[in-house]
Order: sequence, then structure tokens, then C-alpha cells
Amino acid sequence: ATTTKIFNGVDAVEGEVPWRGYFRVAMKASCGGTILNKNWVLTAAHCVDSLVKVTQISNLRVCLISSICTTSPTTTICEGDSGGSIDQKDDRGRYNAVGINSYALSDCGSSDKVDVMAKVAMYLGWIEKNTGETFCNT
Repeated sequence: ATTTKIFNGVDAVEGEVPWRGYFRVAMKASCGGTILNKNWVLTAAHCVDSLVKVTQISNLRVCLISSICTTSPTTTICEGDSGGSIDQKDDRGRYNAVGINSYALSDCGSSDKVDVMAKVAMYLGWIEKNTGETFCNT
């Protein structure tokens, strides 16, 4: 029998969020990610730290100013949500990743608790330098 840790989720229609990805590392932890292009997926550093020993990943310091805190009356992020993005729809109907799920300050599925996201804008220079891509074009 399969079990699920999805709380209050809504199934997406195929193709509805084509930038969203999911991966599993060595059949252990699973994470989400935002597909940047055919070579790059933006995810939480702790999702890949067992795969790559690149100091650029592990040396990214997370300070309060580089985080976004969110809360929901129904549930917090859970295992497997790490690395997924919180997106904002702009005036042109485009979705922009503004935060990357990092951790929750409570047990999985708790209500009225805080989730902490890495603020994408704080790392945009690093992302563009390492991917060779320019994002946030108007």
C-alpha cells in the first residue's frame, strides 16, 4: 500500500505548472525544484548536498533578510516539499519563483505554523553567474 504526505493539496492538470520538478536522491529524500532550463533545476541546497561537494552550494549563508516566512491556516510544508518554489503571478500572467521551500518551524502538516523559504532575489546574481542565463527579463 502506498502512503501520502500531501496535506490539503490540489492535483495539477498535466502541463499546468511545467516549470515544476520532483526528484529523489538515492531513493532517500525527495525534493521539488523549479526548472530553469534544460540543464538547471533550482532547489534547496540540502536536497543535493549529498550528491555534490561544491563549496558554492554549502557556503551560501542564509540570513533572516534572505528568507521569506509564510504561514497557512491549514498546513505547513512537509518532506518532499523542500526545493519547490513559491510563485507569484505578475501583471503579464507569468509566474515568478520568489521563494524556495527550505524548512518548517513545526511538524509536517501542522496548521498555523511558519514555513521558511529562501528568497530567490537574494541569490539571483549567483544563479545567473552559475547557469549563464539571465532571468527577470521584462
